[in-house]
Amino acid sequence: MSELGSLLGETVDRIFADHITPAMREGPGLDAPASAGAAMWHAGPWDALEANGLTKALVPEAQGGAGAAWDDVYKIAESVGRAAAPMPLGETIVAHALLSHLTAEVPLGPLTIVADGSGLTLTEQGNKWTVQGTAKRIPWGRHAGYALAALPANGSVFLVLLPQPAADMDIEHNLAGEPRDTFTFDGAQVDAFECIDMDADVLLRCGALLRVAQATGAMSSVQSRALAYASERVQFGRALAKFQTIQHYLADLACHSAQAEVAASAAFRAMDGGGCEFEVAEAKVVVGEAIELATRIGHQIHGAIGFTAEHDLHYFTQRLWSWKAEFGSTAFWAERLGRAALARGADKLWSDITDRQAYRQ
Repeated sequence: MSELGSLLGETVDRIFADHITPAMREGPGLDAPASAGAAMWHAGPWDALEANGLTKALVPEAQGGAGAAWDDVYKIAESVGRAAAPMPLGETIVAHALLSHLTAEVPLGPLTIVADGSGLTLTEQGNKWTVQGTAKRIPWGRHAGYALAALPANGSVFLVLLPQPAADMDIEHNLAGEPRDTFTFDGAQVDAFECIDMDADVLLRCGALLRVAQATGAMSSVQSRALAYASERVQFGRALAKFQTIQHYLADLACHSAQAEVAASAAFRAMDGGGCEFEVAEAKVVVGEAIELATRIGHQIHGAIGFTAEHDLHYFTQRLWSWKAEFGSTAFWAERLGRAALARGADKLWSDITDRQAYRQ
């Protein structure tokens, strides 16, 4: 990671430390109606992020951005997870980055991205483009002025800015109470930009990258809380951390968290190298398995108190359970890895694992 990446990460951490409170992280709860999460937005931290240029981290300096690499952005996305920050910072960074390649005018304010645009149809009518259909589970959809989708049309792929005000919106949320809304369009006019060198899965991969980085950050918060609680909580006259079973739990948690971080950061570096399908799939599988262990051990060490609303552990574990399934589940990406290995043949499997350049060729 470059010096710029460290600086960006430190800046995000400082802003979150100054602005994010437990009340901001609170979702509507499992038994609440879907509309109950509508107020989960706080302008203060977002304004600070924009003022520091963090939403344009991947935009070239010549276009008013920070000129960061994907490897640098890993620290930003990790910070979002570590703070359980309730806002689409990563999604906005991705939208700005992709549109900057097309020199498109990017709308102000928070933006989001669509993981699956298969329910949408893009149609050209004269010199205008319209969109029809439904896009489900859009992160922070109600709070974003636009959602960026990658849609096929006329034998090519177009990046399309879907205007939130033009959508018939169904308010939904994930397990942690974060907005995951459904947009339905009936011939809404949109801005569409042809992408010669992008495929329709580009936003799926970018979103998966964001989620694995956020998950490593959230796991580090689970780990630090588990270690602190085990050191402070006394049982039978000894701190929990003195019991061998608890020590094994903590060691397992540390090892799997480190493994997840290595896989996630490798995927971001691969994005800078121009190809990352294998690394994204690999990271999604490794991080997904680590999430299962981290959430289980985190709650086992905390015992009953870790399940209470008063304790902040649930802010991280509920997000981990939610993020694990978003932008492709562990099974989805494992199947992609398997199909790619079968397509290339058993004789290439070892070189595909050890020589990434050979795989991309």
